[in-house]
Amino acid sequence: MRDALGQRGEAIFTVLMTEFHSHAGPIFKPQFLGDKWQYVDFIVELVGAGKSVPYFFVQVKTTRKGYTKKYNRLKVKVLKENVIGLASYPAPTYIVGIDKFKR
Repeated sequence: MRDALGQRGEAIFTVLMTEFHSHAGPIFKPQFLGDKWQYVDFIVELVGAGKSVPYFFVQVKTTRKGYTKKYNRLKVKVLKENVIGLASYPAPTYIVGIDKFKR
C-alpha cells in the first residue's frame, strides 16, 4: 500500500506542475527520475526560459495523516539523512508534501 500512496502522490504532483496557466501551456516540465535516485523523485525544468534551462530537483512526500490542528501544517516525515542528501545536490532542491485527500 505504501508504494501505491507514493505513486499517487507523484502523479498528483505531475498534474499540479503541468497545469495550464495561460494559452501557452504549463510553465514547468517535470520528469520522473525513477526509483534509482536516492533522494530525488523529479527534475523539473522551467519552460520557455531562453537559451539556458533553469531546473530544480523535487522529493515528493505523500500522506494520509492530514494537517496539524495548531499550525495547519501537513503531517509528513522527512529523515535527516534525506535532508542532508538533498542539500548535497548542486542545484535547488525542494520537498513537496502531497495530501492524498486534498488537492
